[in-house]
Amino acid sequence: MGGIFINEVGWARGSLEFFEHPDPMAYLDKDFSITMPNNAFFDLVGAESVSELGDSGVNVFVDEDEVRVKLVRSDGYPVEHVTTIQTVGGEERDVSILFKPISLCDKEYLARFRDITEDRNVERREELLRSILTHDIRNHNQVVLGHLELMKEDIGPSGLTERIDKVIDSVRSSLKTIDKIQKLAARLERRQIQRKSYSVVERYVVDAIDENRKQLDLNDIEIELRTYVDGEFDRDLACIKVDHFIVDVVSNLIENAIDHADCSLIKVQTCLKEGFFGIVVDDDGRGIRCEDPMVVFDVDYTERTTSGGIGLHLVKKMIESYDGVIRVGDSDLGGARFVIKLDRCGELSELS
Repeated sequence: MGGIFINEVGWARGSLEFFEHPDPMAYLDKDFSITMPNNAFFDLVGAESVSELGDSGVNVFVDEDEVRVKLVRSDGYPVEHVTTIQTVGGEERDVSILFKPISLCDKEYLARFRDITEDRNVERREELLRSILTHDIRNHNQVVLGHLELMKEDIGPSGLTERIDKVIDSVRSSLKTIDKIQKLAARLERRQIQRKSYSVVERYVVDAIDENRKQLDLNDIEIELRTYVDGEFDRDLACIKVDHFIVDVVSNLIENAIDHADCSLIKVQTCLKEGFFGIVVDDDGRGIRCEDPMVVFDVDYTERTTSGGIGLHLVKKMIESYDGVIRVGDSDLGGARFVIKLDRCGELSELS
């Protein structure tokens, strides 16, 4: 990020390169007051001249002590600080500022501004939606589930209890989806990909199968697990960029085949090669009935009114958070095939 500061000495003499730079930039004095802005900065704050800047009350709300500490620790390298800037019209914008100490004449710092207002607004909206989804809606579903179970006990054995059972299953599916979204949100907020050995990931895949064992038996669906290792690898040292949430990913793919594929056989395969680790889930069901199979990962995809695409959408997001890829196509068994590729990351013995 420091490359934009290469020519700050020339810019101090008022170079055209500085004034016409596409990023909002400004020189600041030792008190972090703006002494020389470029044209993009004027656009950011809605001003047309330096004099208008001085009279308009434009203000950069910088925690000076925090920034100075960052600069001391950076040993002369640029440091980033997120704060708020007030425009000519009084509007407050969230900005990320990259500070570079320079000490030229009355100029102490060169700063590049990046408007992150919309990014922050998106984050706030997502947090609100997550809060509503994982708290309010989940609580409402739990209340509905409790009342349905009490109704079933009061009614006793009858044809009506079968309908109640279907509603209970639907509510439980809704709660599972909420839990998956909550897990994904927590995973993405951490923004740190863990590293697991091949033998551990193999156990994760077995766990995913076991999670669905009851539904597999109820639907009379056979499931097979095969593993393939291409080369000489120590299963306890071969490292894969993944974490425990891969259980939810594989479980979701199996659950999707159970609920929607009308299949009698599901094959799950793991593959370890020199550069990657793969997971393949095949079924012998009716396949993906659309021209572009990848649309099943769209959040608004629905193949029939009783099934939404939120599960597979989350699967794709999770795999992408591992820097992996997932594809869907036709299986040799006659149904659908989901293929996941995840990066290898050396040997665990080489990692700290």
